[in-house]
Amino acid sequence: MLIAMQDESTMPKRPLMQGKMATYMQYYVDICGHLGAYRQDDGTPFRRLIISPTPEYAAGERVGGRLGGFVDNPDVSEMLTRIAGTQPALSGKE
Repeated sequence: MLIAMQDESTMPKRPLMQGKMATYMQYYVDICGHLGAYRQDDGTPFRRLIISPTPEYAAGERVGGRLGGFVDNPDVSEMLTRIAGTQPALSGKE
């Protein structure tokens, strides 16, 4: 797991890395996503890991879509279990 700041000067936003790694980071790792804090309609806070690329965030995965387009309140051990195939894949629409 690598945690990095994001480069605010680019669009889509990418992990803040040096040199060419900034451009190619999402091609070297199995999951490259953006973790953000959001609020539900009732004001309850939650975190969302965006895994599918969007116009705002450079993201991607090479785990066969087993995590869906995003994961709410991500837990690394649960994500690894889903990737290993011992739990059903997430739809990313939950």
